[in-house]
Order: sequence, then C-alpha cells, then structure tokens
Amino acid sequence: MPQGKYSGDQLDKMYSQLKSEQQQLQQDWQECYKFYIPESQDLAHGVDSPNNTWDVPFDTCGMMAVNSLASGIFSHTINMGDEFFSYRIADDKVNESEEASNYMAEAGKKALKILQGSNFALESFELISNWIALNTGVQYTEMKDKVFVCKNFSIAQCCISENHNGEVDTVFREFKLTAKQAMEKFKGKVSTEIKKAASKPDTMFTKFEFIHAVFSRSERDPNKIDNTNMPYASYYYEKEKKFVNEESGYNTFPYHVPRFYHKSTSAYGRGPSFTLLSSLKELCEIRAMILDGAQMKIQPPVFLPNGSNLDDVDLSPRAINFFDSTKGKPEFYRPDIDIQSMGQYRLELKKEIEDNFFVDLFRMLEDRKNMTATEVQERISEKIQAITPVINRLYNEYFSPLLSRLYILMIENRILEDPPKIVANSEYAVEYSTKLDNKLRALDTSQIMTAMEQVAMVKQFEMQSPDLGLVMDTDKVVRGIIKNNNVDPDYIRDESETKALREAQQQAQQQAQMMQMMADKVAPLDMAKAPEEGSPLQDQNIEQDLMG
Repeated sequence: MPQGKYSGDQLDKMYSQLKSEQQQLQQDWQECYKFYIPESQDLAHGVDSPNNTWDVPFDTCGMMAVNSLASGIFSHTINMGDEFFSYRIADDKVNESEEASNYMAEAGKKALKILQGSNFALESFELISNWIALNTGVQYTEMKDKVFVCKNFSIAQCCISENHNGEVDTVFREFKLTAKQAMEKFKGKVSTEIKKAASKPDTMFTKFEFIHAVFSRSERDPNKIDNTNMPYASYYYEKEKKFVNEESGYNTFPYHVPRFYHKSTSAYGRGPSFTLLSSLKELCEIRAMILDGAQMKIQPPVFLPNGSNLDDVDLSPRAINFFDSTKGKPEFYRPDIDIQSMGQYRLELKKEIEDNFFVDLFRMLEDRKNMTATEVQERISEKIQAITPVINRLYNEYFSPLLSRLYILMIENRILEDPPKIVANSEYAVEYSTKLDNKLRALDTSQIMTAMEQVAMVKQFEMQSPDLGLVMDTDKVVRGIIKNNNVDPDYIRDESETKALREAQQQAQQQAQMMQMMADKVAPLDMAKAPEEGSPLQDQNIEQDLMG
C-alpha cells in the first residue's frame, strides 16, 4: 500500500469494524431521542431514517431536565460578551516574557472576536444538549473565508475510535448528498453512476450515501507541508461504490467529541440519560394511569336497569332523566382509586430524574438570596463535587480542543501573525474565567473562611483549657475540620512540613528567650552617672579635656 494512501475498500473495512460497536448503542440512542429530544428523532436512525415523524413521550420530564442542565451549563460556561477564556504559555518563565504574554493576549482577543462573528454560540448549545441527551456529542469545525464555522452531527451518524491516551482521534461520519450536490462538492470526481444521475433532470436529486473519514496518520512525511502529509488524514468516499472522492488532511483534529462519562472499555460516552430510561418509561406509565384514574372518577361507568333504552338516558351535565322506580334508576360506578398516592410517587420519580441531571444545582447557584454562606455550602458542595468531573471533561474534550484548533486556524489563515520564536517553541494551554469558574472560586473561598472560623474556635478553646491538648489531638481535629469543609488539598501542608515548621518556630522562640535572658543580665548604661575612677571611660574623658 502506498505511504499514507487508502483505497475505498480499505476505508470501508475500517468503517465496518467501527460500525459493529456503534450498532450496539443504536437502540439506546433511539430511546434517548424519544424521551429527551423528540424533535430530532429522525437523526436516531442515522442516514437511513425513513421519515420525520415524532414519537413524543407521555411525560416531558426528561426533555425539561436535559434542557435545564444544558441551559445551566451554557449560561455558566460561555459568555460571548466577555473574554471567558485566554491562551497562556504553559511554562511560567516564558509566560513572564512581555513579548510572549502580549502575543497570547492578542490571540485571545482575536479568537473571541471570531467566535462572536460565527455560529459558535448557537451550535455549542445544541452540542451540549446532544452531549447530555446522548452522552456523546460530535461537532465539526472549519474556517471558511476567515469565518469560523461549527456543524453538529448526531453520534448515531458517526463511528469513533480512540488513541492509546483515550482521546478520540478517529471519526467516520455517514451523510447523504444528491447527485447534483456531489458533483458540485467534489468537482466532478464521483463514480460513473452519480455522473449519469446528475446529468438527467429526473435523477439529479437522487440521494447517495457518503462517508467522511478522519483519522491520525501513522505514516507521513513531516517535512512535507501538503495536505496529504498532515497529521490527520481526511477521506470522502461513496459508501456503495467505495469510490474515493477526495483525499486531504488537517493539522488539527476537526471533530470535537465530548463524552459525559467515559468507560475505558468503550470510546462512546455513558451517563444518566441511559441509566434513567427505565425511570422515564415508568414515569410515563404512571402519568397515563393518573389520567385514566382521573377520567374514571370524573366520567365513571354507569349501570342502567335491564331493558333500559340508551337513547332515553342523558349523561351530560345538568341533564334531567325520568325513570321507572319499579325498574330502578341508573347508578354510577364509584372506583376506589388513590390518585393522590400515585401523584406523590410520580413526584418522587421526577425528583430522582432531576437530581441525576443536576437540575437544582444551577438554580441554587443563581438564587442565593435567602441562604447563608454555610447553607449554600451544605446544599451545593456535594452536587459540585459530582458535576465537577463532568464539566472538566467538557472543557478537556470540547472547549479546549476547539479553542486550540481555532488558534492554529487563525495562524494558518493569516488572521493572527506567526508566533514569535519564544512562543512557537513553547507549549500553550487554554484557561477559563467563566461564570461557573468564578462561582466555584467564590464557593471555595467560602469553604476556606468557614474552616478558618471553626479552627479559630478550637484554638481559642485550647488556650482557655490547656488540658484540652492532653485529651484530644487538636492537630487531627483541625485537619478534620479542613477536610469536612472540602478545602482544596493544595492549600494544606502535609504533616511532615507542619512538624518541621513547628520545630523551627520553637527553636526561634528558644533563641529569642536566651538572648533576652542575656540582655537582662547586662545592666543598662546610665549616661547621667559619672564614670568610675580608673575606668576606660574616665581615661577617655580626661584625654578629651586635655585636647580641648
């Protein structure tokens, strides 16, 4: 096989291997589309979706939970009116350079301006919604005429794979084009079948299936700068004919694939949307039963005397019916249905679903008017600990790769000048100053202050009751208080360092005491008292008098 070249058959074999794992999750994705984002159900079947009909769930709790979490994360991580991110050189010494810091600051400002003029905000919200509902999001980014473009795709249309570090570096995406569109996109480089279809008015809009394959190149010539030797290979080919329409490449991976949770056994994400499907189905059943019970109570079945004529009975409101007392009168069935208990159980199920989607977390972050700092900490800290890994994964697998790619695209498209040597030879990172980060820092500060107040009380008790230290290990008490308040471990000295500092402090105190004792033994000089006879000071005074 030629270096870095793949035929359509080889690409399709790669695709078939990846497809086998992806198909195992198709049923789960179809149900997730139904219960969380029913308006996009046509994407659940990939390119083979037969129609655009919706199968709306009987209860919308799942839809509301996904939308609430997506809105909370979006509003707390993206702020298009302010610099919510910055580029920074990883090496602190290099970052202290004025040339380097100025260049990275300019890069951040230009990147924000480009995002403000793009569809990033709209597409990122949709990406976050898909990421929550399907546990895996897929977004493609590119620069067209110096405009940054984002495109979301359903994971049901994509097959992915990871490198040895667990990072997604392979995407095979299915899509359809009409014969006319294919001729335009690939500039006539299509199979004979598509050329024939495009040449006839009655078949030019016939759709054909294509695959876009992007993966890291294991064999390439790094000294060449053409797109067939770039780090990531890009192939378009026709799924049926295995005809390669285009081969090119990318310097950075163009697909961003965040996972909600990640298992080492699969490249695809996992999350609450999968685990809560059974609860959502049960919730829909409960709501249907409540509706049936309410209808049974409001419009119960009626028992008529034998031989009654249905046309002679009016069951409408305020109706008047005459009956023969010898035959009996119509009677309604009074079902013993406990709708209230069923409604309570439905609320419990709803709360379970909302808790797993962190629905109340962002509400509490916004509405803190009637809560003290201690109450906020107690109610939020546990949920913050649970969602922090999720947000960090979103940063690491979506925001950081996207912003890093944007940085390279700005240089490639001459929007940003080539970096100075000190920057070009250094690693860089993306730092965030989002609304969520600021609130987490404020909560972190609150936890530290609460811990310090409690520690101060312990130390006060220790001073008032010296015997306390004989009964309790106050050092362990202090460390326990710090731990219980979830103070960042980076702020805490380890026991060996604390011991060394305490010993140094004790030595300094001992030296100070010894110096004070020595000073106390030496009587202070009384300048008003005459020098003693025969003392050096008297001799010095006599000599000065003679010279004067």
